[in-house]
Amino acid sequence: MSNRAGLNTGAGSDSEVIFVHGWGLGAEVWATTAAQISKKTKTRCLDLPGFGGRKLQQPFTLDHLIVDLEKSTNPGAVWIAWSMGGLLAIALAHKKPGWIKKLLLVSSTPCFIEKNDWPHGLKKSVLDDFSRELDSDYDATIKRFLALQARGSLDSRNTLKKLRKNCLNQSPPDQNALKGGLGILKTADMRSQLLALTIPITMVLGERDSIVDSRIGNVLDECMNNLQLCMIPQAGHAPFLSHPEQFQRTAQDFISN
Repeated sequence: MSNRAGLNTGAGSDSEVIFVHGWGLGAEVWATTAAQISKKTKTRCLDLPGFGGRKLQQPFTLDHLIVDLEKSTNPGAVWIAWSMGGLLAIALAHKKPGWIKKLLLVSSTPCFIEKNDWPHGLKKSVLDDFSRELDSDYDATIKRFLALQARGSLDSRNTLKKLRKNCLNQSPPDQNALKGGLGILKTADMRSQLLALTIPITMVLGERDSIVDSRIGNVLDECMNNLQLCMIPQAGHAPFLSHPEQFQRTAQDFISN
């Protein structure tokens, strides 16, 4: 179902909406959401290298991924980026002004790791544990991460079921891509790049997200005039799966306005 371009749906509009996935899951995770949005707008759900059957031909690093995204897309689209995908979108928007018309960040943060001046991230040891476990037991590591993404949502069992279904519907990710992705999550700090952006940005956060501290929304909202914040109560790390109708309304409003 997925190829180099990912999933392509919709027609009849000159505008385009690009979806970017996060760590561990490919373009398939966006299929249902994109199908709804494609009723009004063309959509493309990208598979990053090493996901959805795409071969990983270069190291899975932030710099290589930005080049890949630039080659895979056209300028002037609206981007919807989830989790780690948000870091990539911020980096591309900063490097290529005008490439991204508007950016919807979903359960994402400019810095995933806790720092002295950034208490809103994960402890580095959490991702270090994932890195070690990935070498010894791939399946268990993916299952644990999916459970972490579903945790906190109102219907976490159903959200986890959807995440597992998406996993089964895609080719297994390249382990080097997974390792590289963890490296990006541990080292990338896009705070200054995000603050420098002038394009319209909406940030959708789950109030009960166990990966991205929902309080970052208020922190960033205080210093960014171009940011709109959407907090979804009783949602975890995948609000587009746990609260699809509310998420789709937010996304459609963002795309249209």
